[in-house]
Amino acid sequence: MTKNLLALVFVILATASLCADNFTFSRFEIVEDLTIATSTDGDSVIISWAAIPDVTFYKVYFCYEPYGMYELDLSGEFAGASWSAPVPAASRFYYVTAVYAIPDNFIFVEGGIIYPNNGFYTDGLTVSSFYIDQYELTNAAWEAVMSSGGGDSFPQDNVSWFEAIVYCNRRSM
Repeated sequence: MTKNLLALVFVILATASLCADNFTFSRFEIVEDLTIATSTDGDSVIISWAAIPDVTFYKVYFCYEPYGMYELDLSGEFAGASWSAPVPAASRFYYVTAVYAIPDNFIFVEGGIIYPNNGFYTDGLTVSSFYIDQYELTNAAWEAVMSSGGGDSFPQDNVSWFEAIVYCNRRSM
């Protein structure tokens, strides 16, 4: 590696990233098989990783010290699961985020303060904004993720809290 390029990359992760441009839903993914190198002419830094299925796009962030404030690096270009940019004048630490788009059938629910009638939240309970599927979960959709169920278009029922968590985790994967 030449021209003050990092000899060591701090940590490169694909993380949850709330971002603009109508892409606000993402999930955590660790970038595997990460490499960092320079081009044969020594003018470009190249970061590459194993492609992650269903990613809408990636973002690369940099910082001049491992524990500082990271900034979005707009100096490079993506080509699939790699990114290249001119070699910076000073050493940098990088990380990469994988960003996923919101599924078409999800709708946005604005957060706010609610006042339950249970006597415990007299000052109100703050609920964050979130996205939710606009349709009930059908037996067929449950079957597709969980490999069990009726397989018809009726709503899935008789699901425990723990089964719901397993379903959500598997669907996210």
